[in-house]
Amino acid sequence: MGKKNKLNDYVNSLYQNARIGIQTINNILPYVEDDALKSQLRSELNDYNSFDEDITLFAKRNRLKLKDNGFFEKLRLWGATKMSAIMGKTVRDYVQSLLIGTVMGLAKLYKDRWDYANLSSEADDLRNRLEIIEEDNYNALKELLQKDI
Repeated sequence: MGKKNKLNDYVNSLYQNARIGIQTINNILPYVEDDALKSQLRSELNDYNSFDEDITLFAKRNRLKLKDNGFFEKLRLWGATKMSAIMGKTVRDYVQSLLIGTVMGLAKLYKDRWDYANLSSEADDLRNRLEIIEEDNYNALKELLQKDI
């Protein structure tokens, strides 16, 4: 695989990781009534949207083609949210689900660090930034889950 193709795969992995966060938050936010969780989700959404803008600019500068998550991934996330709402999920249930998703995103970022090592320092900087966002989200969600919400 050529360097440009590998860079394209790397950037798409980062892009799709952030897009899952954006879609999940947009799906869940209308159902959340807890002010602390709403505030946390809005903060996360701002971070993901800012990252999304920066990775899109990086892709354009490097003539890379971004691919959003596929139809079935979007449908799975949407369906999971709708089922959660129908089943009367509690704030704790939502936070637990968000924590699991965040850990999955972090695991992918840790894997990407080594799968795409020494490919692009600028892409690595973006990956590091997304890792910080995800780790901050994890810590904030963990704190929420430990409280009586």
